[in-house]
Amino acid sequence: IASLCYGFNVNILKYKLKRVSSIGIAIGNFLAITPPALILLFLSDFSWNTFYKEEDIITSLLFVFILASMGTALAKVMFNELVTISSPVFSVSTTYLLPIVAIGWGMLDGESFGISKFLSAFIILLGIYLITKKK
Repeated sequence: IASLCYGFNVNILKYKLKRVSSIGIAIGNFLAITPPALILLFLSDFSWNTFYKEEDIITSLLFVFILASMGTALAKVMFNELVTISSPVFSVSTTYLLPIVAIGWGMLDGESFGISKFLSAFIILLGIYLITKKK
């Protein structure tokens, strides 16, 4: 279902929302997920009494907020802009590079990079090449 929605997403962005700015679309996405997220928060076992007393919780939520606002929001704006200036197929194929970027960040963090990860990255890059090459 997620893959199907992803395909609909890029085509709707390209052909139905081409006059809406990339930032406007990203803001709309975050506004749309806010009500369900708040409902889930209030229905969960989240305790407001211990929330502000635990320094680790506050630090963790701060980093989640930074990741969401700087990482995810910026990436969403950039992706929306990429869909605007290129084709939906090319835009979606760039998503396959995410695992390779994640491996790079992992290596910077001291994680090992074995042969299985190398082969996986190669297969991803080969798939991108095959999808985007000219006929």
